[in-house]
Amino acid sequence: MSMEVDFSKTSKRLLLLRGAIMLLAGVVILPRPGMAVEVMTIFAGTFIIVDAVLTLLNGRKASRYWFALLKFICGLLCIFRPFLVDVILILTVGFWQIFGGINCLLLTFSGMMFSKAWGIINGILSLLIGIIFVIMPLAGIVTAGWFFGIMLLAGGALSLVTAFALPGEKKEEAAVE
Repeated sequence: MSMEVDFSKTSKRLLLLRGAIMLLAGVVILPRPGMAVEVMTIFAGTFIIVDAVLTLLNGRKASRYWFALLKFICGLLCIFRPFLVDVILILTVGFWQIFGGINCLLLTFSGMMFSKAWGIINGILSLLIGIIFVIMPLAGIVTAGWFFGIMLLAGGALSLVTAFALPGEKKEEAAVE
């Protein structure tokens, strides 16, 4: 008995399903990006708690217990205070962008960057994004939601295009089966 599987048919179906789900998720996220980021934070918190439990089950060292406890607390924060976690993450990204922009400008003006023009543009944009995220973290959360939504739409469209580009089932083979 032969157990051959035609992976091209399976891959095509999975790509179509993946593309449709990604497009649907992108369409759902774009109108309410803040809420979408909050839901993603809650899902992340659930994953972190599961990971904490697995860390406990896997380790015998005391350091793993502390690490698992820290993960568990972070997971609970993500689930029960997702907006707070989102604001902290956006503020962290904002300060990271500010320091990165300053560093980029310093490197550019010290002559250590490949292109002075691109170094200045990169440094200024990083500073602006960082300042906006720090001054208005809600704008950063909404921007992150839009980014996720747009990435899902683009990924879904690419999955569908790829699926339709794969060779289909031949009519002779379909008639035989």
